[in-house]
Amino acid sequence: MERDKWDIQANILDTSGLQCPLPVLKLRKMIKAIEGGKIIKMLATDEASLQDVQAFCESNHHTLLAQYHEDDRLIHYVQKESDT
Repeated sequence: MERDKWDIQANILDTSGLQCPLPVLKLRKMIKAIEGGKIIKMLATDEASLQDVQAFCESNHHTLLAQYHEDDRLIHYVQKESDT
């Protein structure tokens, strides 16, 4: 499964318990700290993160690989735009 491959490579960002806009602000900070092409697995509990992460990726040219619910959390896989 694709997610298994992403898990091996992913930097984990746990924003559980944080409300908008903090999850996306923390995602932005981690994105700045990693190399292009790297993957972040973001854990969240804020339902607004579904739309917020998608909008963040679209406006900043990062790739939203997947979003889904798992137990009581939302999981987002984001790949940073490649450095060129």
